[in-house]
Amino acid sequence: MTTRSVRNGGITVLAVLVLAALALWVFPMSTARADTAPPARPTGLRVTSQTDIAVVLAWDDPGDDSIDTYVVWRRERDGLFYGDGQGPSEFSKLFDTGSRGTTFVDDTVVSRTRYVYRITARNAAGESPRSSYVNAEATNFPWPKPPPHLWTSTAAA
Repeated sequence: MTTRSVRNGGITVLAVLVLAALALWVFPMSTARADTAPPARPTGLRVTSQTDIAVVLAWDDPGDDSIDTYVVWRRERDGLFYGDGQGPSEFSKLFDTGSRGTTFVDDTVVSRTRYVYRITARNAAGESPRSSYVNAEATNFPWPKPPPHLWTSTAAA
C-alpha cells in the first residue's frame, strides 16, 4: 500500500507541475509597467498640410515610454486673427489615436473654417498637460489663374 501511495503522490506532483507550466504558457506573467504619473507633455505640434478637406498634424514624441495613446483636441478659431488656443469656445476631444504614432489627419474639417489644435498624451495614470497650440485653416483654394499666353485682349484694334 505504501508503494502505491508514493506512486500516486508522484503523479500528483507531476500533474501539478505540468498544469503550472501550461498556465504560464497560456497566461504569461504580466510585464506591464505600473504608471504612477501622467506622461510628459507632447512638444513640437505643427501643421504639415492643410487643404479644404483635411488638416495634417504632426508632433514630437516627448521621449516618455509610458505613453499609451495621444488625444487630439480641437476648437474653431474665434475672429479673424490667429488665436492663442484660448478663448470663448472650448476645446473638444476630437480623436483618441489609440497608438503612439505622432501624426494625425483631421478629415472632418469644414472648408474655409479656422481651427486651433492641441495634443495630450495618456497612460494608465492619467493625461498629460496639453501641448502648445497650433492654428490651421481648411482652405478653399481658388481656381488657378490661366498662364499669361492664354489671356485674351479686349482692346479694340
